[in-house]
Amino acid sequence: MKILIIEDELYNFRRLSKLLRRQEETADIEGPLTSVCEVRDYFADLGVLPDLIIADVRLSDGTVFEAFDRSRVVVPVIFTTGYDEYALRAFRYNSIDYLLKPVEEVELKAALDKFHNLAHVLPVPLSDFSDLGDRTHRHRVVCTYKDRQVVVSTDDICYIRMEAKCVRVYTRQQTNYETGLSLAELEEELDPVTFFRANRQDIVHLSAVDSLTTDATRKTFVHLTFYPEVVIPVSKERYGSLKRWLGR
Repeated sequence: MKILIIEDELYNFRRLSKLLRRQEETADIEGPLTSVCEVRDYFADLGVLPDLIIADVRLSDGTVFEAFDRSRVVVPVIFTTGYDEYALRAFRYNSIDYLLKPVEEVELKAALDKFHNLAHVLPVPLSDFSDLGDRTHRHRVVCTYKDRQVVVSTDDICYIRMEAKCVRVYTRQQTNYETGLSLAELEEELDPVTFFRANRQDIVHLSAVDSLTTDATRKTFVHLTFYPEVVIPVSKERYGSLKRWLGR
C-alpha cells in the first residue's frame, strides 16, 4: 500500500511516519509534500495514484483544498489539522476521517481501520459529493475569543466582515469574534438562501437586513436591524443578485 503524506512541518511528518510504521509495516510512505504547488505538481506528473492520502489542511502557501480542487483527487483522505473549522469542507474531498493535532496513535489506528473497511467502495468520485442537500451547508462557525474557541450558530450571525486581513463574525447579541475561515470559504459553505455576499468585504444574513437605501450616485447600501450604525455597500455587479435574493 502506498501512503502519501501532505504536511508542511517536518516534525509532524516524522512523527506521523513513525506512527504509520507501527500500524502499516509494509506501507510505502511518500512525502512530505509541503505546499499547494508541490501537491499540484505531484498529481500532474503522477501515473499511479497512492492508495491513501494523509493531509494537513493548512500548508505553507494555502490550503490543501486548493490543490485538490485543481487536481481532482479521487483518493481516500485522512485530514490532520490543528483547526476543527475545516471539518465540514474536508468531507467533500473523499475524507474518511478528520484528526485534530497532535494526532494520537489510537485515533490514527481507527482511521486506518475505517480505510481498510471501506476499501471495497473507495475511491469515490468527487462528483458524488456535489448534491448533499443541507449537509453541504455550514450550521456553525468556530471562532476565537481571547484564549478559547467559541462555536457560533449561523442563525445567530448578522454579518461577517473582512477587517485588516482578519475575518470577524458579528452576532445578534452584539458580540463579534475572529474566525480562521476566509470569506471565500464561508461564502461557499453557508446557505445561499440565508447568506449573501454583498461585496468583497461583507456577507450578510437575510434576517438581519432592515432596509436598503440608494445615494445620489445610485449606489445601494444595506442597513442592519441589530447594527443600525453599520452600513454595508452593495457592489454594482451584485445589485441584481441582491434583489433576487431578497425576493425569494
